Amino acid sequence: MKKIFVMLALGLGLTCSLSAQNAVESYKTTTPYGFNKPVMIDSTSNSGKKFSASAFLSAPSVPKDMPMLKEIFANDGFATLYNSSDDFTVQTLYFRIVCDKYEKKTIEILTNAMFSLSINSTKEKDKQTCEQEIDTTKSVKIEKTFEPGTYIVGIMLITDNKDAEFKIKTTVSQDEKESAAKKKSNFSQDKNGLTLKTMLCGENPYQVSVSDGGKFYMVKYYNTDTKGKSTYRIEVRSTKDDKIVFQDSKTTSYSWLTNSDSLYYRDKTDIYVVNPFSGERQLLCSNIPEGTINFLPDKEHFILSVTDKKDNTKEDLHRMYLPDDRIPGWRDRSSLYLYSTDGSFQPLTYSFRSTYLNDISPDGSKILFSVSKDSITARPFTFNSIYQLDIKTLRIDTLVFEDGFVSSAQYLKDGKNIVLIAGNEAFNSIGSTLKKGMIPNIFNNSIYLMNIATKQVNPVGKNFNPCVNKVIVRNNALYLTCQNKDSVSVYKYSLTGGTYSLINLNVDIAGSFDISADESFGAYYGENYNKPKRVFSARFSAQNADITEVCFPKKDNFEELTIGTMETFSFNMHNSQIDGRLYYPSDFDANKKYPMIVYYYGGCEPTDKSFEMRYSAWLYTQQGYVVYVINPSGTVGWGQEFAARHVNAWGDWTADEIIEGVKRVCKAKSFIDSKKIGCMGASYGGFMTQYLQTKTDIFAAAISHAGISNITSYWGEGYWGYSYSAAASAGSYPWNNPKLYTEHSPLFNADKIVTPLLLLHGTSDTNVPIGESIQMYNALKILGKEVEFITVKGENHGIVDFEKRLQWNNTIYAWFAKWLKGDASWWESMYPDEKL
Repeated sequence: MKKIFVMLALGLGLTCSLSAQNAVESYKTTTPYGFNKPVMIDSTSNSGKKFSASAFLSAPSVPKDMPMLKEIFANDGFATLYNSSDDFTVQTLYFRIVCDKYEKKTIEILTNAMFSLSINSTKEKDKQTCEQEIDTTKSVKIEKTFEPGTYIVGIMLITDNKDAEFKIKTTVSQDEKESAAKKKSNFSQDKNGLTLKTMLCGENPYQVSVSDGGKFYMVKYYNTDTKGKSTYRIEVRSTKDDKIVFQDSKTTSYSWLTNSDSLYYRDKTDIYVVNPFSGERQLLCSNIPEGTINFLPDKEHFILSVTDKKDNTKEDLHRMYLPDDRIPGWRDRSSLYLYSTDGSFQPLTYSFRSTYLNDISPDGSKILFSVSKDSITARPFTFNSIYQLDIKTLRIDTLVFEDGFVSSAQYLKDGKNIVLIAGNEAFNSIGSTLKKGMIPNIFNNSIYLMNIATKQVNPVGKNFNPCVNKVIVRNNALYLTCQNKDSVSVYKYSLTGGTYSLINLNVDIAGSFDISADESFGAYYGENYNKPKRVFSARFSAQNADITEVCFPKKDNFEELTIGTMETFSFNMHNSQIDGRLYYPSDFDANKKYPMIVYYYGGCEPTDKSFEMRYSAWLYTQQGYVVYVINPSGTVGWGQEFAARHVNAWGDWTADEIIEGVKRVCKAKSFIDSKKIGCMGASYGGFMTQYLQTKTDIFAAAISHAGISNITSYWGEGYWGYSYSAAASAGSYPWNNPKLYTEHSPLFNADKIVTPLLLLHGTSDTNVPIGESIQMYNALKILGKEVEFITVKGENHGIVDFEKRLQWNNTIYAWFAKWLKGDASWWESMYPDEKL
């Protein structure tokens, strides 16, 4: 059944509800005001029109002070309008419509005043005359199709007779059965569900950093408006009391100056230093070439990374040197320079290959830099070397030589040891715990310690299961930001005790964590499975951490939302616990039957507990689905063995676990309609969607975005097809393991697919080329199967254009509504059949 409510909105301060006759019972109203006719110098305007108050009608915008507006109530369906002693009176009323399904509705206005009606600030209809009394035969109707979401209806009314009584009655059509059912379950709800636009719009933090001096921390934000345009700002707060001391929205290119509490930024070729407390700006140096700056501890010198760009895209004939030569910017090369603030410089590196700065030694005398070498004949095809360079003598020391599984290095505070982020195959696999014959997943990162003098490597992360993404070095500890199963967590590794401890930051997903030099203060942003991003500060003591929520940019919007519940759902298979989560609608009733959507990871990263993500479960629970998120074998964050199951599997392990998980959910949860289950995934998850349909018929609908249908063509054509296969197909190629490339490719098993399948793909996808969907579409059409193929013009692997993303998501909603709810109206409105 379809639902639509006109209801009480506490968060907005917007109140309205429906009676049994579907009439709006209450409105929020602006303060009425009156005005008189102007002095009539002429009887017409320069366009020949006679004066009419209707000329002042305009589409009401949603006011920012909605919570402060007064509430008025209807009596027998009619609300009485204020009438001033002036010639005309203006009053604007608001109510809200909340839809959880795609539906056509009729708003009917009966009033003797003239009015202009808007929905979400967009004009829909008006009436340009007033009458002495209400004429029930002259109502104004607005028929409109609503997508799931929240709509603010504004009605600007003008009355023109102070002796008449002006009233208004508003009704919204609604299915009678749905209305009765909702009335029994508290029809006047006070919140609404998450929509994609609500999720995308508003302000979010994206970077947090603490000054080396420890007095301040900086937060960077972006703010997206309802048209998809983003603006940026920064704020600096005191670590003492979290109060804002500095803000800027003109530039956000600020960084902390080393060993200080000052900021610096560059404006074209000039570098400025800023005192956050006073706001004073001082020119530090000029005529600095374009590049990335990292200051030395003396604050008078910095390392500048300069990129020499070589654009070969305009060539009519292009010689390919390596597979990656197709990628824009591949021929660009970066070099390192030592600059002084007086403008003098010393070139540090010169090569036909790029050199990348990794770190600067604590005393500023040396740097760590890396060089990558392409070696297409050997996995993993790119090999990294890490060197230490004395920036005064230019003496170089090789620390790591051509190891394809080492990513980066940083100095410890003693300057004599370094910590490296690397895969489990690094240093001849000394960090691997896998049994013989298993190949590690190269995306599963760990940490290693190396003594610079002896080159001895200690795999201190060997038995640490979380996947390490970032390391912060402090005096006696390392702070690690890690993929910890389906959370992103921060751990402290004691350099003296060799132990790991989880830091409780009160969030499921910790982002951009930073900590002061003395380790007493931390700052970060984070989100929970049921709450969007906020900024936090943490004051650490020996016993605990005092956590403060400093800023919640979307607080007002969040307080408007009704969020259901989530429970974990795990089971044992393949000698492992397979973790998952079940998300429920906010009005969940275990006595009802619900369609279910199943979602799983893409690539090797798990589907974590982020509240706001491309496939947020709450977007679907708002429309009446139960959502099952499962993290099967092959993803990082659960340890080496679990991640290694991704290698040379291409669906093995993973597909069986998803199918088993769905069956167990259906058996354990009687409210799941086992005949109405859909699944979706993107990239490798899109492959998994297609692959699943060749293995089972338990799904009633499936969606593959940018999915791989033919492993061979993806391997050869995707920008990173062959290099990703260094993990997914380690050592296996079409010529030495054709069975893997054919039998595991959904295309070669297309005849087994019976589930209605929607293929989505950006036309400019360079990661998984669109041909992957074209091939599967062609096969299923030839086979006479139920398949649809929607391309998104100009988009790459992910759909990032604001409006296109809204329509892309609507396509997903419409497909599931068609097959899981038996309602094809949304799909047919978006993609009507044409006779071609």
